Amino acid sequence: MHFLIADDDAVHRTMLCRMVESLGHTADVAEDGSEAVASTRLKGYDVVLMDIHMPTMNGYDAARAISRSATAPFVAMLTADAGGESRALGLASGASMVLTKPVRIATLRDLAEAATAPRHVPAGLGGHGFAWESHAAADVHEPPVIDLETLGRFRSVMGADDLEFLEEIESDFLADADHLIDSIEAYGERPDHVAMARAAHTLKSNAAMFGALRLSMYARAIERLADAGLPYPWKPGVARLRAELGLVVNALSAGIASD
Repeated sequence: MHFLIADDDAVHRTMLCRMVESLGHTADVAEDGSEAVASTRLKGYDVVLMDIHMPTMNGYDAARAISRSATAPFVAMLTADAGGESRALGLASGASMVLTKPVRIATLRDLAEAATAPRHVPAGLGGHGFAWESHAAADVHEPPVIDLETLGRFRSVMGADDLEFLEEIESDFLADADHLIDSIEAYGERPDHVAMARAAHTLKSNAAMFGALRLSMYARAIERLADAGLPYPWKPGVARLRAELGLVVNALSAGIASD
């Protein structure tokens, strides 16, 4: 099968491509919704797998544009939001499946099977598809610096024997996380709630994929407050993110969780 992976985050694109290719499929990439729409008009894809929150054109608008075609591919959307609103909006936009990050390889295998099955309308979903949840369980009250099960699953999917690639993608994640924290700080100084929420959302999602659950939780708190346009004590918030990222660096290097 031929996948199009649309996500504005390079680390997540690389991870999804690796997972899709490990299942024997091929993948192209797009960096935002408008690029995804243009790509589907130029090439025939079996599956479009895209993030909901992207610049230029978000996943909802892209799904609506793609689904208008008589030969529309199977559209699956990605969200870090475990609540029902993103799923409902995704399905209403024309997606056939909504996945919760971090996505497991078994879920992508099921997705590929669903994409080849005859299209049908499950009862009670308004004719748009169905939602599928895949996320790592965690104690949301006091998560570890690194959840070993999530990290182990990630490294297995990426190829546990390919140490050079693992080091490269984990290094990319850490560098990107540092840049995102800088961005959150800069957006706090302006202030720019929309941009701050977007940066915090990306940090939250990426941290969860690598098992950095506490970093993800701190970023999620900033995202929610910024989304609501509420004042946020961003200086101590940024300091907490930086301190936590330092613990993540050490834990990833050692491969063990530390509190």
